[in-house]
Amino acid sequence: MSLELTAENKKIAERYNKEGNFPLVLLLDPSGKVLGITGYKNVTPQEYIQILHSFEKK
Repeated sequence: MSLELTAENKKIAERYNKEGNFPLVLLLDPSGKVLGITGYKNVTPQEYIQILHSFEKK
């Protein structure tokens, strides 16, 4: 991994993942506004997709 990419990843983590959660899934709008945050869920793929779609409706 390049130093540039490492620095960019660090900036993104500082902005969106200050707690250091892993794995972390963010749903963003085109402007970068966070619509929803989740992580690992022990559910079916269809249920996980429903969770992600629920963020769009907020």
